[in-house]
Amino acid sequence: MRDRGVDGQLQIHEIEDDGPDRARCVVRCVGGVVRTGDRLDGGRLTVERIHRYRSVTVDALTPPHAALVLLSGPGVPDLRPWLVVSTTGPRPRAPR
Repeated sequence: MRDRGVDGQLQIHEIEDDGPDRARCVVRCVGGVVRTGDRLDGGRLTVERIHRYRSVTVDALTPPHAALVLLSGPGVPDLRPWLVVSTTGPRPRAPR
């Protein structure tokens, strides 16, 4: 079940370049739920993948969990440690 009215929020801890407009980031979820495909930072970032463990990919991340997240988009060069990015825009409803 999704928290309505609560934006998903990721706090960036480490950033590793993964090519043009792509980065692998160690993050901590500090609010709401962040899902694969979510748009962050005013739509300038997209959550491509979430790895909870080295070989375990998940579809969502909730507080207070940490993960390695693949982000893409024109906002990648602006990422900095301790920055908090939030989900934006309409999010599709999770299947039941």
